[in-house]
Amino acid sequence: MPAGAAGRSGAERFYNRGEALARQGQVDAAIIQFDKAVRLDPRNAAMRTRLAWLLLDENQPEAALPHFERLVYQRPADQAAISGLAITYMQLGQPERAVVVLRQGRQFHPRDKLLLKLQGEALASRGATAAEAMKVYDELLKIKPGKREWLKGRRTAALMAADHSYREGKAHLARGERAAALRAFTRAMELNPDSPGYRTHYGWALLEDGQPARAAAAFQEAIRLDPRKQDAYLGLAMAQWRAGDPAETLKTTQRGLELFPDDVQLLDVQGGAATLQLAGIRLEQGRTNDAERLFKEVLQKDPVNTEANLGLARLNLSNDAYGQAQRHYEKALAEAPENQEAAAGLDKVTKLMRPQLQTHGGVLEDSDSFRRSYVYTSWQSYLTPELRATLGYGYLNYTMGNDSFRGRLRERSAHRHIIPVNLTYRPYRKLVLELGGAFSDYGVWGQSGSGRASLFYQATADSGFSLSYAYYDIIDYYGPFKGPWGRHVDEFADMERYRYLVIDPTALWTQNIFGASSTQAITDHIRTHEVAFWGYKNLFSRLILSLYGSVSPYNDGNVRKNLGTTVTFLALTDPLLKFKYSFFYLGFNKRSADLANLPPGSAPLYWDPIAFKNHSWGVVFEKNLWGRVKLALEGDMLYTPGAPTPGALVFLEVDVLLTRNLALRTMGFYLNSVDVDRTSYQVRSIMAGLSYRF
Repeated sequence: MPAGAAGRSGAERFYNRGEALARQGQVDAAIIQFDKAVRLDPRNAAMRTRLAWLLLDENQPEAALPHFERLVYQRPADQAAISGLAITYMQLGQPERAVVVLRQGRQFHPRDKLLLKLQGEALASRGATAAEAMKVYDELLKIKPGKREWLKGRRTAALMAADHSYREGKAHLARGERAAALRAFTRAMELNPDSPGYRTHYGWALLEDGQPARAAAAFQEAIRLDPRKQDAYLGLAMAQWRAGDPAETLKTTQRGLELFPDDVQLLDVQGGAATLQLAGIRLEQGRTNDAERLFKEVLQKDPVNTEANLGLARLNLSNDAYGQAQRHYEKALAEAPENQEAAAGLDKVTKLMRPQLQTHGGVLEDSDSFRRSYVYTSWQSYLTPELRATLGYGYLNYTMGNDSFRGRLRERSAHRHIIPVNLTYRPYRKLVLELGGAFSDYGVWGQSGSGRASLFYQATADSGFSLSYAYYDIIDYYGPFKGPWGRHVDEFADMERYRYLVIDPTALWTQNIFGASSTQAITDHIRTHEVAFWGYKNLFSRLILSLYGSVSPYNDGNVRKNLGTTVTFLALTDPLLKFKYSFFYLGFNKRSADLANLPPGSAPLYWDPIAFKNHSWGVVFEKNLWGRVKLALEGDMLYTPGAPTPGALVFLEVDVLLTRNLALRTMGFYLNSVDVDRTSYQVRSIMAGLSYRF
């Protein structure tokens, strides 16, 4: 509300007191008086301006902020208010907001030197906008050419922009985008032509791109800028060797050895040391297969080489090949007992290989009155560094009500005791072999056995595939050892990475969150042989394509076929945020009720669509918090062609490390699927469990 005459008079008294106190050096007391004045006469811009700048001078940007924001709102062309708000944002660590204010202010004051200077400083504080800051400083230098302060600011902005381009180049190399990396390194050199490091990285990128002549020129320029740039001599020698000029290679290594007589890499460019250097570069670029091959070449010549063993240890640890990682960390530590990375790595991998005990239980029910409850406990331990064994016990209870209107007259209650054993063998990093078997006792409904054999091969850092064969009871609709029994997921390792980077939560936990929807699969002893495949390929660094399918002949004469594909776009990698589209087809040759010679209209013995097709669009989010909590969420919209409305799927998982060796996992799931006949099928599932690491 506008201040009356009395209010303005009171405001002036407080303001004058504040000025007197400020002159006496009593700044805190002055601020209190100015604040009272502003409260009595809130529209007085001069009083508010005095208070805002005094707060800013006293390093109180949080308190000054609302005053400057109000001043700019009331007087958008006020240069003092604009500059004050910009400085406040910068002191609060929000340069991007300062840039917005300054751009608006320059619409009123396009050649104001203070606003231009502040805009340059704000833009130069971030690598991504530093190049734009250079243009602002160019405008300032047109107003007053040669001013030292602005020349220095432009130089600082150029260095920031160069560093940003250099980091972009390294990121492109890690994704195998050599052309983009070369462009980024070129920009970095243009912005900071005096950096020998940028030219050295540019040379290595050219060398990888098959351009040894240009690489040699880059390394020579790096040596000109810094005659003691050690890795530039190695790069130049390797470039000359690849260009087929052994004489020049010899000259370069000799020049380097005069400066660095103990540099074994220069002593043998084509030997183990040079290969090791290249292996490290490949590993930094994400070229894991090339890095592994080069590290192994070094170890063939020098089996105790510390750096090569550390490189292979890192590589194997990142791919969960703990046994191989342990072996290489031990070798590195034996050769270099004080190496901290080797000691820390060995400690970490030893903890990851400790025995684990897991127990969990859950309930699933659907809109057809099918209900499955279970409790399952498993013990996992390494028998050798490459061989891991998992032994478990589970109790499952299945119930389903009969309904004559739906032709459901043969449902029964059944319970199940199951003892699975699974062996996982990893002879080397890229290959995983699994063999498992399980015995089930259904009480009055008899006993059965299940088995599964599979392999997974990591072809490259961006692609892999698996093949499997399984024999199992159809009550485990999606196969054995996929939950709710037989699966063991390491919560402790997954707290340090993102579990759902390639797969989706509903894909990993399919068996836990879906059921067979009929106990007749147990009472009629229906089983199947299944051959399945799955594979993925990372395209264009953020696009992942996966394909999967299986063929399953049933012992009742039916055959199930399914095929699916998923395309995923990685929007963010930390936290993990991805968007996906999936298509899924499932089809049977015949109706299960017909094969069982049941009367027309009888309910199926298992879900047996002749040709089911489904499209889904969804999002997956995963975040690791404080090294102790994992949050995962998936939401999908489902559409069956011909259905009147789409369905929906929601999955939530929360995992918590209660202590360093005790973890809690909880999951919840809901599905609503609408079919072409307008019927709605719903599934609800919850699960919780504990994992203990000894």
